[in-house]
Amino acid sequence: MIRNVLESIQGVDVFPIIGLTLFLTVFIAYSVKAFMTKKSDIDYYRNIPLD
Repeated sequence: MIRNVLESIQGVDVFPIIGLTLFLTVFIAYSVKAFMTKKSDIDYYRNIPLD
């Protein structure tokens, strides 16, 4: 039933592509941010709970 409903909606095949593109964009952006973080910043964040 759900398959028949989804097949009748025009343009529904675009939603998975948009979702995947959005996910990959956010994942890549945060990965780049994590790898470009300075070691001094990581040490600072690591010691915050102990201060």
